[in-house]
Parts: sequence; structure tokens; C-alpha cells
Amino acid sequence: MIQGDFYSSSRGREFNLIFLSPASGTVSEFVVITSYDHPTTVTVTNKMSDSVSTYSLTTRSFVEFDLSSTLRLRTIGPSNKVIHIVSNQDISVVAYQGKNSFQDGYRALPITAYGKEYISANYVSSGRRTSLGIIASVDDTAISIRTSAPISYLSNTYNRTNPLNVTLNKSQVFHIFGTVDFTGSLISSNKPVAVVCNHQGAQIPHGTSALDYLVEQVPAIEYLGSIYVLTVFPGRSADKYRIISAYDDTNVTIPSISHSSIVEKGSFSEISLSTGTAALLQCSRPCLVAHYSQGAYFDNTDSDPSMTITPSIDQFPSDYQIYVSPTSRLASTFAYLMFVVLDSEKGGIRLDGESLSSPTWITANTPNGLYATTSVSVSKTNHTIEHISSTVKFGLIQYGHSGQQGTFSFPAAYIEIVESPLSQSINENNPHENLILICQASTYPYATVVWYKNGNVTTANVNTTTKSSNITSTINITTATVDDGGSYFCQFSTTVGIVNSTVAIVNISGQPIITSIVGNINPRIGQDITLTCQYNSKSSANVVWLKSTSNGDNVIIANDLYFNLTTLRIPSINQSDTANYTCMVTNPSGVSNLSVTVIVAYSPIVIQIPRDVSIRNGNIATLLCQIQGQPSPNISWYKDNQLVPSSNYTTNALGLSNLTLQSATEFDSGRYKCKGENSLGAVFTSEATLTVG
Repeated sequence: MIQGDFYSSSRGREFNLIFLSPASGTVSEFVVITSYDHPTTVTVTNKMSDSVSTYSLTTRSFVEFDLSSTLRLRTIGPSNKVIHIVSNQDISVVAYQGKNSFQDGYRALPITAYGKEYISANYVSSGRRTSLGIIASVDDTAISIRTSAPISYLSNTYNRTNPLNVTLNKSQVFHIFGTVDFTGSLISSNKPVAVVCNHQGAQIPHGTSALDYLVEQVPAIEYLGSIYVLTVFPGRSADKYRIISAYDDTNVTIPSISHSSIVEKGSFSEISLSTGTAALLQCSRPCLVAHYSQGAYFDNTDSDPSMTITPSIDQFPSDYQIYVSPTSRLASTFAYLMFVVLDSEKGGIRLDGESLSSPTWITANTPNGLYATTSVSVSKTNHTIEHISSTVKFGLIQYGHSGQQGTFSFPAAYIEIVESPLSQSINENNPHENLILICQASTYPYATVVWYKNGNVTTANVNTTTKSSNITSTINITTATVDDGGSYFCQFSTTVGIVNSTVAIVNISGQPIITSIVGNINPRIGQDITLTCQYNSKSSANVVWLKSTSNGDNVIIANDLYFNLTTLRIPSINQSDTANYTCMVTNPSGVSNLSVTVIVAYSPIVIQIPRDVSIRNGNIATLLCQIQGQPSPNISWYKDNQLVPSSNYTTNALGLSNLTLQSATEFDSGRYKCKGENSLGAVFTSEATLTVG
């Protein structure tokens, strides 16, 4: 099946294509490019061979060309097997692979619709390969792949918890495959990428005969919706759907079939929908919805499996330009268009300027109103589909099959295209960071654009340029402050209707920056000291000083409201003021801290004096004293006012000195004292008498 657009449209001017490997080696690869309202020149570059082809298209025409089977991705790893397409006007691009019983295709999304987060859709392996291809749009693109099932690459095994990390350059692809179901694999990148999923030959349901090739380019998570209308492909008794969650704790409900489930990120809920039914699907958070037709032997219908990505109703456009290939290389005896539209507006749909011929409508109630769905057969040529009211939007799926010769389907191309501004976080204190928001659309007729900030129109710092059918509008703020934060989106208006971009959330992280704490951090006892906290903050800030305590806590000792400078003053400092002092600066954006250690200098003081000792001759004599100061004093012992050799005593870090005399004799008897000395002074203890007898 071929899918269409997801809010940012499949209409654009730069595309990348890849071809994954189907089960049959006899299929052919070909591309169809469709123009819109202007003559168009298209340049096609084969990045593997560096060969270039140029095509000229008239207004609302198409070109179809073949590609070599050597472009198929067959091995795991990086590759240049990419087709790069650029044009001077808007086009849509469809990549086909098909011949005999294997066929499918996908509608390529332009690089303006690429994203940085994806979740994949696939199906049960049935012993055949399933693949993922990730395409980079710019150089130095770092990609993290968290597969839903283990894969091996370069003798290592990777899975959901152990991601495979790779770096690609522009128009390179990284290909992985395995005989596993890759549904729910998570892909993230630092720059926009595209993701294409395939199945060599799926049996749907698993174990049912009549298999077919599946391939789709999936939309980025940012383009997913939450409300869908589900229906069944024409001529089938039932179809399958997979609802794949892009977020944890997603509540999935389908009231008409009494389905309710909670799905975690990367997991999915699979349901079956019977013919003659249209069903409302609601996800509490954006989800990816894959629609599968089943094998011919499931209901004895001449149609093979297919897969398409279903657009949500809030992403429908108001008109389409599609192409149904008239060539024989795709077996498509039957070609259909499937419509989803508000029931009250169904009569306004026009196919090539005419009302739909005797459609049979099925309805489904949604929070947005009663919707109706139908299918009509179409001829194999170019078609224009629109509504008589330019404000009415509707969904469209293109579907084709030819018995068991193969099946394809995809949403049709949208006319409008919107590139949304990106959410971002900026530090207002960094002079090299600017706030830049970009909205871009390719429209016909020409559009006007309006920016909204926090729900209100804003014109500040807006610059808009128009070139041909492209319109680009930019907000550029070179010195953003906290006040510039908020939610932004742009709105494009034409005679066809109004389209809003997605919302960008701008966070301005202007937390204060403390540059230094200045002051005397080694004062002498009795001095007055000041500590000055120097910081930068573009917003009003509150400054708090904290002091550490002996048990490790910090207590507030000062609270000033100076702007850019605050000073802590401590008069007549003493030993108890030795501590860590922290300057904590708070503004509306955050908190910053910086600490210094203040050490109070003082001359030595006696903490413990030696005591008189009497022992027998030959016993051990021990005398103790303790002297402290800052800097730590040098402690020495004296006997009868004569210096005792230092080998006879030890002193620890707390200034506690231990004099020990082994096998004391009468000669050791005498009067002993300690001396403590540092750069600020010296002190002696009182004397103690040692008697040995």
C-alpha cells in the first residue's frame, strides 16, 4: 500500500528514496513523479553510482522511470544506495516495487516532513525478512535504533535496552533486517531522518496462504494524531489494524467493538474490523495506526496482503492530486479510492470535477462529529479530488489489487504542506544562542501567514518571504529573555482554507551565573571580614548565604536582595566561624550555587596539660598534652627546660601529643612541659613531674 501525507504533506521539492529487498528476485523498481500547478524540472541522482537524470514535467503531469535492482538493500549496515530527487516546483513521489505476485509501493515524504523520533510498523515475520531503512538528510546525523527484537551487527547484539548507535552523512541509509517483527522499534536522531519499513512477504494473518510484499515510509512521531476512523478495504470480509503507541500509558479505545487497552511506548494493540463497519479509534496520546488487508485464502477473495499508514482525521487536507499507474508492470486490475469525510459534507466531494457515482456510505460517530466512509473504483490515470467547500477536509486512501497477483495501497498526496517550528531550550546568558523559529509552506494559491504566541497574534521579530509557491516565515530574537518563552505556532491561510503548524514550546533557561566569591578567606581571629558574591542575572534575583555546621547541615545566615552584587559581613571573627560559606542565587529560571571555605587563623592555645606520673623503674612512662591553632602548631616537649628528642613523642592532626619512654629509669625523672608554635605565636603548657623509682 502507498501512504500519503501527515500534516506536513507528501508534496515538496527534495526527497530521498530507498528500495528494500522483497522475497521475489524478479520484481522491478520504478518511480512515479507527479507535478502540480506549475511546469517542473526534476533532477534525480543515484547516490550509489553518482549518475544524474533530468526530467521536465508540464502542469499536472507525471513521469515514470525504472531503476536498477542493484539499488536494493540486501545487507545490514550503512550504504549509499539512495535516490536523491530535487525539483524547482512542488512534486509528489511514489516508489514502486512489483512484478508477478509481489508488489507494493510507498509515497515518499519530502525532507521538510522528516523528524527526529519514529516508531516502526511491520508484521509477523513468518520466516521471511523484515527490514528498517533510516535515511539521513544532513551530514553528521547521529542515530539510535532500539529494535523491538534482537538483531546482530558486527558481532554484537542490540535490542530495546541496548541501542545500535550509528552516524550517517547526507543521503546515506542504514539498513537492518531480521526474521523478526520490528513493529514498535524506536528510532531517534539528533537531526531529521526518514524511516522506511518493509516485509519481504507477509502472511496476514500469520500462517494464512497468499503472501505479499509490504513497504511504507512512516511519519515522525510529531506528525501522529489521536482520533482515527477505521474501515475495511473494498471486497474484503475483514481487515486488521495495529495501533502502535508512541508514548507510555496510552489508552486505546474503539467503542463499536468494545475494545479498550492501555499500551506502552513501543507496544501495540492488534484488532480485526469486519466489512460494513466504520469504527472510531481514540488514543489518549498520539499513536501510529497501520491498516492491513489479509491474504486471499483468509476470505477466498482475489487480493493479497497489504499495509498502509492511516492518517488521523485532524490531519486531513482539502484536496488531492493522485496518479494510478496504467502500466502492466503492477498487477492492478482493480483500483479504488477510499474516502473519509464528515457525513454532512459527503455530497460535496468531487472526483475530476464530478460527484461520486452512487457511493455506499458507512458512518462512525467521533468527538469531531459523524464521519462517513466509502470506496469507489477509478480508472488508471491522473485524478484530482477536492471538495466544493475549500474549508472541508477529508481523508483519502489509494488502493489496488489484481487477484493473487499482488496488492498495494497508500494515502493520496496532499496539496498543502507545512513545516512546523521546532521546540527548543535557550540559555539567555549565552550570547551565541538565538531564538529562531521557522514556519514554511508550499501552497497554491498563495498564502498569508500569522504567528501566535501563547494563543495571541504576535508580530514582533517576524520576517516573511515568498518565492514562487513557497512561503517562509521566521521569528529571530538575538537576545532572548525569559519573557520570550512560551508556545508558538504559525497559521497559513489561502482561499482553500487554513492550516496551523504544530506547536513549538520555547523554554528560556536564564538561571543566574555566579562568577566568583571575593574576600579574605584566611582571616586572623578578631578581624572583620566581607565575602562578595558576584553573579550575572537578566532577571531580578534573590541571594541567600548559607553556612555549614559541624554535623554537615547548611543553615541560612543572610538573605540579601542586591542586584548583581551582594556582600556577607562577619565582624570580629573567631574560631567557630571556620566553615564552608555558600552563595545561592535564585531567579525565575533557576538556582546557582558557589561555595568557599573560610579558615580563621589564631595563635596556639592549650587544650590539655600534662599530668604528674609516678612509675617503677623499668616501666613505660606516658605523658599527654594537646595544643591547637591555625595554622596547626608545631608541638615539642621539654624536660627540665631542655628539648626532648622528637623520636620520643608523636602528635596527631588534632594537636594531641604523646610522649612515651620505654623502660624508664631514675635518670628520666624530672619536670616536663609542651610547647606549641605557629606563625602567629607560641604557648607553653604548665609543667608535670615524672617520678621513676
